[in-house]
Amino acid sequence: MSNAKWRKVLHAVATSDLGLTRSEWKCIDSPYVMVHGVPHVHDIMDERFADGQFQPFEYKWIEWVRFPRAYGPFPGLCDEVVQDIDGLKRLLDTCGRLSVRVDESGLTLFAYGR
Repeated sequence: MSNAKWRKVLHAVATSDLGLTRSEWKCIDSPYVMVHGVPHVHDIMDERFADGQFQPFEYKWIEWVRFPRAYGPFPGLCDEVVQDIDGLKRLLDTCGRLSVRVDESGLTLFAYGR
């Protein structure tokens, strides 16, 4: 995905009223998944994230971003936070052609076509 499309998508999510609070990020060439909140407008720069909640890495290194449908500290034992994945899908549909998968666990946005 181009930097312009990343900015458009991230800005749409950051300015939405969906109340999303959790995202999971997988970078190219890394076996690890980073768990973060959702980027704010001030985190979004032209080609990368600003230093702060997100490390200042470039968008081109992102393989995918997942927004879990629900999450909690201990599944089944504590209150879960539920995220509006259907609303997120509708929002992303307004951002152009994107590679998105929605399943029972949440929504995954792929940076590169699948």
